[in-house]
Amino acid sequence: MKSFKRIRKSYKNLTTKLPSPPKNIEPAALNLIELRRDKLILNEEALQVLKDIEEDLIIVFIFGKGGSGKSFLMNLLINSNDQKKKFITNSMVSTKNLKGFKVNSYFNSLKGNKKGIYFWSSPIEKENSKEKILFFDSEGVNSENVDQQTLESKLLALMIIISSLFIYNTKGDINSYSLNDLQLIVQLTDSINIEGKIDKDEMIAELCPKFIWTLRDFNLEKYKQIKKRSDMYLEECLNDDRFKGKNKDEINMISESLVRYFKKRECVIMPCPTHEEKEVVMLKRMELSELNENFQNEFEVLKKKIYESSKAKSINGKKINGPILVSLLKSFIREINKEKIPNLDKIFLELIKKELDISYTSSKNEFKKRMDNLKKEEDIDIKEMYHIKYEIMNEFIKILEKNPEIFNKENYLKEYETTKERLEQELDKIIKADLDILIPDYSYDKILKEKKK
Repeated sequence: MKSFKRIRKSYKNLTTKLPSPPKNIEPAALNLIELRRDKLILNEEALQVLKDIEEDLIIVFIFGKGGSGKSFLMNLLINSNDQKKKFITNSMVSTKNLKGFKVNSYFNSLKGNKKGIYFWSSPIEKENSKEKILFFDSEGVNSENVDQQTLESKLLALMIIISSLFIYNTKGDINSYSLNDLQLIVQLTDSINIEGKIDKDEMIAELCPKFIWTLRDFNLEKYKQIKKRSDMYLEECLNDDRFKGKNKDEINMISESLVRYFKKRECVIMPCPTHEEKEVVMLKRMELSELNENFQNEFEVLKKKIYESSKAKSINGKKINGPILVSLLKSFIREINKEKIPNLDKIFLELIKKELDISYTSSKNEFKKRMDNLKKEEDIDIKEMYHIKYEIMNEFIKILEKNPEIFNKENYLKEYETTKERLEQELDKIIKADLDILIPDYSYDKILKEKKK
């Protein structure tokens, strides 16, 4: 017997897990969703990066046409928060060695890049919070290809639904052209199904993130006149018929959709980052402190809106972290590629089922472990078995207590109750099997009757 123990101990030493190979920690802009001719393709490498993010996520999605300065802005936002420095000043950030989205080449040309959704692989910690900020960008999603518009509208709907903050980046004034580029939001109700007792538009509005319109290279003189009332300027433009031109009905529909779905709307007006037009080509080699002072001030305004005011994304009361985001993306895109309209409730129920199954398995394994330890004792107290079961079930019940908003929906609560009943039956089955071995001549039913007394 002793020799067997020595062998078992030796075997245990031989099977010790080797340390995991080091992960590639170099931050990069990763293609998450590739937009092909008739379907969406998920990048498995990018999904694995997301899976490793266990913290709740503040998802920032920046949308706009190429050439609008979107990538330059992304670079500034990503590189302006040095995690080792508590306070950030303009002079701390240089645009010379930015590692983010490549300016004027990465997103403005389709030759070497895939159309779709990209994200910055290194999430940024929000100060005084466990939440992390993740930046997403789009490439070629708002094309004029009629054949792809349905697919693009579904992809945009997905990104809007999962985002905490939707930033729309354009150049110059708000006009019919910049509004027209938001035409895909009109199709939000046609791109996603939501079941509920209230109006579908209202339910989509509850899911939609805060909307920020960043106006780039804005006329300096006009900027000086309206910089203190930028949000008011946005609302005036959404209700102004003067610039809507020939496509007045279409533009009105876009404006109305923007107001209907995005209840929180803000505007940041940003003049040209350089003092002279000829300096634009020098942007890559300029310090942030060398840029136009007005641009610096507005950049700080935008940065505060993201790094201080934004909150982690929550859907149906459930905060989104990396693994949950991956699960949602896979379910949504599976339905989209089947040419179906994704049903958010069914997709979320699928997610709830997975999480409950994980909790079920974890609870069951913990119970088995504690029962095995109990059986090693010389004098086994049968009541202790049921006490362990009580503690395990009590922990499972806490899932409901910790997530009241999630299980407020009848179908989610029903799934919880079903899983809870299944777990209780399984634990009773384990107890019965153990008692049959420990006390073979003793009636299990008699034990249950004595327990009830």
